[in-house]
Amino acid sequence: MLGLRWSLLPATLKTHLVLSGGVLRELQGSAGAWARASVGHDAGRLRLAASVHAERLFASGRDAIDVIATAGATIRLLETVRAGIEYVGQDLEGAFEEEEAEGGARHVVGPMISVALFGQRLSATAGPALALGAGQTHVLGRAALTYQF
Repeated sequence: MLGLRWSLLPATLKTHLVLSGGVLRELQGSAGAWARASVGHDAGRLRLAASVHAERLFASGRDAIDVIATAGATIRLLETVRAGIEYVGQDLEGAFEEEEAEGGARHVVGPMISVALFGQRLSATAGPALALGAGQTHVLGRAALTYQF
């Protein structure tokens, strides 16, 4: 993924509103475009955040658009460590379309812990989760490693 982001509010505020967008290329070779709107608010040690991500892959047999929503709340435990709960909704456009190429909406919810290093440029997040939707309910694990530059 390659993109640009634009913060709509001054950095001095405790509330953040960010718009971003760009291009992407999947490992199997499909190219596309993406856009995201994110909002967050810090209140002392508490952080609330949500985002909506939409992408369009220019390949046959794919959805016209894919929509992913996230929401979460975390508490800062240490300067670089946070713990909380997170929700991820994937293929949400399936709730409004008659034909869904990827099987319908899926939801994941669960606790998480994250560590941010190097001025929050590198972050690692992990935790168990409960997957719901598309006729399936099961427990899974999830992990993410992110670097921002």
